[in-house]
Amino acid sequence: MALKIEKSQKISIWYQGYLEVNSFPEYQALLTEHIKAIQNKGVSINIHGMPKDFFLDTSPAEVTKYASSSMVFSNQILLNALKAEEQGYNGFALGTIQNLGLIETRSLVDIPVVGYGESAMLKASKSGKKFAVLAFNPNLLELIDYQIKASSFQNNAIPSISLPLEYNDIIDAFQNPNKLISTFMSKMKEAKNNGVDIIIPGQMVLAELLWKNQIYNAKGIEVIDAMKTTIDAIKLKILSKTETPKDGFWNATPPKKLKKLMKKKLS
Repeated sequence: MALKIEKSQKISIWYQGYLEVNSFPEYQALLTEHIKAIQNKGVSINIHGMPKDFFLDTSPAEVTKYASSSMVFSNQILLNALKAEEQGYNGFALGTIQNLGLIETRSLVDIPVVGYGESAMLKASKSGKKFAVLAFNPNLLELIDYQIKASSFQNNAIPSISLPLEYNDIIDAFQNPNKLISTFMSKMKEAKNNGVDIIIPGQMVLAELLWKNQIYNAKGIEVIDAMKTTIDAIKLKILSKTETPKDGFWNATPPKKLKKLMKKKLS
């Protein structure tokens, strides 16, 4: 049952992506268009990406191939979560499939935090149908399958599927989506044969391109709307006022003095 927003109630959400959206106007415009389509009255959603030149001489796709670089580059997520809390946001939505830094972010701030991957898998699992993640970074699939095995989602999960495209193919799809769409559709045949009912796009940029091209269902398989799923999840946490208990190593948030020091270290 959807939670209603009272007329007097206003909530603000910090959406955190993993691309340099300010340096990628086509993607920023697409995110803005999508948010406008799903945004309710009384809800403010502000898009944030990584700083300019954050991925200088590399790319998000390369960074997330390795555990070490994923950890180092995820520090910016922690820093932005601290900024969101300081600026009075009601919630922090992380738009990454692999829940990059999600546990650490939740244990850092006292506002609700959700990740796209966890939110999408929870939604798929609640439906009782079989789901699989489809992504263009093979190393990413190894991590996702590991996370699924360690979660309560494994009973509904089918092994993740690799989309044989490079990062540049995805970027090129903003101008010409034909290669992306044809490759995606060929993989949907494979997914259907494997009993998949729901596909979770493995990267937000991939999900947004599918949404842009109105691919909500393929070969009878539902394609998760990444942005809507993530925003619905954070709204639910904010409005229901339910959050993980803030105690113990994994959940307790540091005192203000330590947070202040951590912000200096992260900056």
